[in-house]
Amino acid sequence: MPGQSVLYRAAGLAILALAPVAIHVALVTGKWPALVFVIPALQLLVICAALLARRSSRRRWVTASAAALLVSLVFVGVSRLDLASLPGLPHALAYSSLLGVFGLSLLPGHEPVLTRLVLKVRGPLPPELLAYTRHVTAAW
Repeated sequence: MPGQSVLYRAAGLAILALAPVAIHVALVTGKWPALVFVIPALQLLVICAALLARRSSRRRWVTASAAALLVSLVFVGVSRLDLASLPGLPHALAYSSLLGVFGLSLLPGHEPVLTRLVLKVRGPLPPELLAYTRHVTAAW
């Protein structure tokens, strides 16, 4: 049903867009502290659902993301961090994921992320530009 797809997409975008506001309200007013836990989990669920809807081959990434969220929540619970630190958790996970993607692309036998992008935009590159894009990937 096309109408249902639009509804799901709108609901997902609303969750992603309103989440920072809801977390801010929960922290400022001191009410609904559970929102600080629930909203990042909802955001992750929306992103995972979007990834799975596009390609089922992304299941391992979705599973890894869910595992990372679970480990992070356990860490927060064990370390007794206050609620004000929880909204930064999705950002830390996102940057850690980018570090992993960029770092893994630098392993032998893999094409660096930025090299792949430049090759798609410009076509074949001279060896010195290939080395440069590899160094830029490492710097990122």
